[in-house]
Amino acid sequence: MPDKTLAGGKQMNLIRHWALGLMSLCLLGSLSCRCSDPTPPTDEQRLTQRLDCSQVHFYLAIKSALADAGTDPSVQASRKRLAELVQTWDQVKTGETEEDSASEISLTEVLQLGRAVWKLKKVGARLARGEMGQDLPPVLPGLLGEGGAAAVSAWYDAPTEHALLFTVMSVLKAHPKAPLPITDEILLYEAMQCEPAKTKFPSLAVALHGLKAWQYGMNDFCDLAAKEAAAAQQTLVDPVAVRGELTRLIPAAERIQDADLQAMASGFRAAGHGGVALCHLSRGDDGAARPSIKRFIDETKKTGLVDAELDFLQAFYDCGDKSSVEAGKALLTQLEQRDPKPDGLALLAQYCSATDESRSGLARKLNLTARMLKLSLKKSSESELAQSDHELIKTAAGFAGVCEKLAGTVDTIGGAADSAKSAVKGLFKKITE
Repeated sequence: MPDKTLAGGKQMNLIRHWALGLMSLCLLGSLSCRCSDPTPPTDEQRLTQRLDCSQVHFYLAIKSALADAGTDPSVQASRKRLAELVQTWDQVKTGETEEDSASEISLTEVLQLGRAVWKLKKVGARLARGEMGQDLPPVLPGLLGEGGAAAVSAWYDAPTEHALLFTVMSVLKAHPKAPLPITDEILLYEAMQCEPAKTKFPSLAVALHGLKAWQYGMNDFCDLAAKEAAAAQQTLVDPVAVRGELTRLIPAAERIQDADLQAMASGFRAAGHGGVALCHLSRGDDGAARPSIKRFIDETKKTGLVDAELDFLQAFYDCGDKSSVEAGKALLTQLEQRDPKPDGLALLAQYCSATDESRSGLARKLNLTARMLKLSLKKSSESELAQSDHELIKTAAGFAGVCEKLAGTVDTIGGAADSAKSAVKGLFKKITE
């Protein structure tokens, strides 16, 4: 007779093998689904990842050196030299210094300063990742001297400095005649740190939200741009409060009329909507861009501008929809009869006659970024706000200029170290394979 115990054991082993096989298939199927359909990262996650880079680490190292040079002699000497360069940046930029001036800086000195600040790169990395537990104290008042620092101490703090640096950097980068090539990651860092409601200038929130939306949109963070543009749209402007806060930095602000302040607010709202629109257009999603283009046009019209570039955008918008394409073509005809004519009319004519499939490529050739930026900020640039010579604003501009100049040393100073690290990682990988 067969051994029932042995037969039963074989049957149990067979069941175990089937169960293990089934579990393995389920596990592999689960992993396969997760790999093929990952949850896309949010804009906030993408932004945090992008800002964890050498340029931001180095920028925060510069800030750290200015806030507290510590005991390292080379860092202390660099802090003093950095302060001199920031204070005289306006003269360097305009070429008003003499050859032996303390504001002159050679490539050799740039590299020397960069190497000294590089010692604080780890501190900068920890600050960028939020591992320090607190923000750095403001650094700009310390560059003003005792008298200047005392004059702003009552209304100046770290959130206000983030807002000021973000605004000044945005303006410098977008300057129509002499733009400063501020590194996108540095500008995005200050944008992320800028919280309008926490500054000492809460009445200027509409401007900050609008500028943040523009910068996020220009860097492919469409969701963040939309959030900031919506905040700018919903923020009401109190002309009395705006004048009261602005006069701390710009005495001439007290003469600006209510209507002009409202028009400038519309300009910043327009910039925000423009950032959202351009973000979607850069992705080839014209449909998602259309609502923001419409809002941009509506807010720009509220500024009181009568400009051929605005009619150009209106024609572009109308030609993007079958129901209004004829109105767009009619406006295009009017533009062709103007003197001077706006640039790009031939391309716009192609866009208005194109099929839906070929329009996206043409839209990216129409230089909409420059057109929208020029229109949205035109009202502000024409006002007395653009003529501020407050020492704090000039210092913020100098700080931005010096940081950008030193940021160019990141690849030179850090490149060799990064290459060495990559080589070590490659060697380690070969050893462990």
